[in-house]
Amino acid sequence: MRVTRLSLRNFRVFPELDIEIPPGVVGIYGPNGAGKSTLVESILWALFGVARTTKEALRSDGATGETVAAVEFEHDGHLYEVTRTLSGAANGVKAEAACDGQRVAAGAVAVRQYVHHVLGMSAEAFRSSVFCEQKQLDAFSGRRPEERRKLVLDLLGITPLDRARDTARSQARAAVEQIEAARLVLGDVDALAAEATELDGKLVAAQAARIAAEAALAAASEAEASAVAVAAEEERRKQERDRLAAAYSAARRRHEEANTRLAGRRAELAELDTAAERLPALTSAAGGLDALRAQLEGLERRDAAAARVARAEVALSEGLRPAGEMGATDAADASGITDGSNPLPGLEMLEEAVAAASRRSSEAAGRLGAAEAAVAAATQRLDLAAREALAADGLDPEAPCPLCGQELGASFDEVQRHRELAREEAAAAAEAAGAELAAARAERAAAGEAEQAATVALRRARGQEERSAALRAEVAAARAALEETETLVVATFSGLEGGGRNCTADAATLRRQAKEAEAARDAGLRLEERLKARPSLAAAVAAEEAAVEEAGGEAGRLMAEGKALRFDANAHSAAIEARAQAASAVDQARTALTDARLDERGLSERLIERRARIDAELSRRAELADREAEARHLGRLAELLGEFRNSLVGQVGPALSAQTTALFRELTDGRFDSLEVDGDSFELRVGTAGHPLDRHSGSETDLANLSLRVAIGEQVNLLSGGAVGLLVLDEVLGALDGEHRDRLLGALTRLGARFRQVLVVTHASDVKEQLPSAIEVEPIGGGRSRAACASAGIRLAEVS
Repeated sequence: MRVTRLSLRNFRVFPELDIEIPPGVVGIYGPNGAGKSTLVESILWALFGVARTTKEALRSDGATGETVAAVEFEHDGHLYEVTRTLSGAANGVKAEAACDGQRVAAGAVAVRQYVHHVLGMSAEAFRSSVFCEQKQLDAFSGRRPEERRKLVLDLLGITPLDRARDTARSQARAAVEQIEAARLVLGDVDALAAEATELDGKLVAAQAARIAAEAALAAASEAEASAVAVAAEEERRKQERDRLAAAYSAARRRHEEANTRLAGRRAELAELDTAAERLPALTSAAGGLDALRAQLEGLERRDAAAARVARAEVALSEGLRPAGEMGATDAADASGITDGSNPLPGLEMLEEAVAAASRRSSEAAGRLGAAEAAVAAATQRLDLAAREALAADGLDPEAPCPLCGQELGASFDEVQRHRELAREEAAAAAEAAGAELAAARAERAAAGEAEQAATVALRRARGQEERSAALRAEVAAARAALEETETLVVATFSGLEGGGRNCTADAATLRRQAKEAEAARDAGLRLEERLKARPSLAAAVAAEEAAVEEAGGEAGRLMAEGKALRFDANAHSAAIEARAQAASAVDQARTALTDARLDERGLSERLIERRARIDAELSRRAELADREAEARHLGRLAELLGEFRNSLVGQVGPALSAQTTALFRELTDGRFDSLEVDGDSFELRVGTAGHPLDRHSGSETDLANLSLRVAIGEQVNLLSGGAVGLLVLDEVLGALDGEHRDRLLGALTRLGARFRQVLVVTHASDVKEQLPSAIEVEPIGGGRSRAACASAGIRLAEVS
């Protein structure tokens, strides 16, 4: 296997990388933390999806796109390309593999299985065979024997055999313990068989009892059916008797009710015939009703007209005086005249008073406007005088006059007095104007009140005059109506004795006579209505007579049917009792059958349970025998695994020693004949004398450890059946000085004959001068790096 190209995107420190990997021994150098190990670890992740961190840590910090690692490699004459991708917020894994440009696998699991098939080894075997770290080399000589042994066995893949052997032993011991515990709880099969035989006999007896109970139930059911038929017949006869009795009672009740109604109808018909004899007298008494109503209506209209006249005269005689009847004092008060002169009488005087009050109000309003203007002028003059006095207070006697420009000198005090006098005069004028304004406002208010009073008095006088005229008209109309009704009453009563005299007494008599006539008329009308119903009443009497006869006949017929039925209450009670006893017998037989069936079912279930227990015990014994065989097989498997593991270790030890010796001789130019590997502790001893490594130089120790690690990788290839041809040495130069590092680098160059490709990861930058090819990894800031092939002195790929 030879890696030809490596492409990364958003993979840890590499945002974008596409680099060709040269064949042979290739140095990968750069400062610590630059990402050298990330390059070689990306190969393992791309091929098998295995990394030393979680998949979330593989994505570059702040990257938003997909994380991609693609490896192109040659193997067995074919060119393969494997690509693995992390995408999405959940970092879902996608993978695909291609061979010679043709896609051959897709999906994370399918690609891993395909790579396993191509290389002939799993991810663990690939890592143990290909990747060699400095800590592994140091462990060969610096750890205790048991730690060194565990490391070598882990690298060789023998540790899983130890775990499988220990697991088989543990499972064999656990199986034996479980078998012994199971033996303690096994049941007695013979006792269970005896119980089953006994239950079988009881079940036969229970089945016979159940058959007998079924026969008894059939007989009881037949007897119950016969008793039920007899009781049903007796019940039918009883129900028929009860029906006839109820019908007879209903017929008797209808007969009695019909008799009662018939007596009432006959009495009502007789009373109607008696009342018909009073109808002529009632008709005569109601004959003069219309004349009485006409006379009574005339008297009532006369009385209403007289009452209307009285009301109008009373209203006219009350204190509602016309305007022309007002006294001189009232008019004077309304007009505001107090000099004792006589005012105009009536409405004319009030109208003149209103006009005079309006003129005085207008004159007062004019004087008020003049007073307000005088107050405004006086206020303006006062403000001007106050400003001039204030300006005079601010003058300087030594300064020139602001108006004429001459010096004030002795005139300063005179100017001050003149300004103060002017301000006082303006204040007095403003005060006098304010007093005149107050007097004008008082005069204006008094004039307005007088005008309003005169207007109200005029309006009230006009209203009184209008009401007085209406009342006089009403009195005249009422008197005319009274005269008209008097004439009508005289005409109405002209035929009575005494003429129209004593009309009040006649009105009371007329009202009484009219009420009596109305009562006679109403009674006659009601009697006529009742007489109209006499034919239907006579028909009702005939119908009730027919109903009495029909109900009597039906009662006689029902009585005859009841006697013909010949129902016997004792026979009915006996049939009911016999039916109840038969039902009780059936219930008892059914209960007995149920008990018999339950006994049979219980015995059958117990027998089934005993047989199931017998089968279970036999099955447990068979299972126990199988488990004993399995335990023996597990024990034997543990023995075989132990023997295989010991045989494998026994074979690996000499082979590992021979391969290590050959490689060590090659790396040291034959200075040492052998390098022995202890088969138990895997301790290295140099030379035929078997000297330990601590007696040799550091470079010789490093070469010996490297020989052992490479031999382990080749042995892993041999055990897994694969042949990778790739070796990755991660920081194996360690902290060696220049001489030791040069010697080790020279030895690494010789490994090119054994491997198609050797990748040497180191932080020493001078490897590019000592190895055939080199790749430089350089940090570029911000947690990002770039890599380039330095074998030709130019960079093949770099990304910032």
